[in-house]
Amino acid sequence: MKMLMKGMTVAILLAGLMSFTAQATVFTQLATQDTSLKPYKVNNNYNGTGWGFRVSDENPDAAIGGDVYTGIVGGFTLPDLGGENLVSATLRLETINPAGSWLDPDGNGTVEIGAYRLGSAWDETTATWNTPSPGWGAPGVAGTASTPVDIQLTTHTPAVHWEEWNVTTDVADMYANIAPNYGWMLQVENPGDGRIWFNRHENGEAGTAQLVIETAPIPEPGSLFLLGTGLLSLVSFVRRKRS
Repeated sequence: MKMLMKGMTVAILLAGLMSFTAQATVFTQLATQDTSLKPYKVNNNYNGTGWGFRVSDENPDAAIGGDVYTGIVGGFTLPDLGGENLVSATLRLETINPAGSWLDPDGNGTVEIGAYRLGSAWDETTATWNTPSPGWGAPGVAGTASTPVDIQLTTHTPAVHWEEWNVTTDVADMYANIAPNYGWMLQVENPGDGRIWFNRHENGEAGTAQLVIETAPIPEPGSLFLLGTGLLSLVSFVRRKRS
């Protein structure tokens, strides 16, 4: 009889766990737009130039060229969650490694880059620092978030790899219609910190920026009941066995 009770307890517990831990769904959405903006050449459009799109802060002195670029990436389609909960959202960018693609003046092996949610609609073929509205390419201007949703210490080891930013809170706001879905701006956080290049969508899907969204089913009341019943039964069984 005790063995039967034990088996029933385990069965109830497993049923609850199986229902409660239903498999997550992962969507990988690809960017359809990416380019760089330069604050010291406010009317230049850099779409389709170079190997990819550049994010750098090598010399903030505008008088001698000011090699500062912010990158912008977007055009992600948000998938229908189908009634599931948003678990996480990750912005992924692939680094590229042509000659001169990486610069690390302080030699610490990293370039600190923040991801800022964009608040203005844009087109990669016309976007400049001053377009679509004056200074829109700077954090906190024209609706662009004033603080980064995440900061990543990007590296050059290995030379070609994927860097990731946690953008879950931004994507949750997009689904809730609190924030628009215009993508993100990437900016070097510390003046003179260095340079990195990321792959652009024109080079093919394999290296195109990704927005990876993970969802999970909302637990049904019956699943929670089964799980709770199983746990209570197991605790009760253990106590009786000890006594």
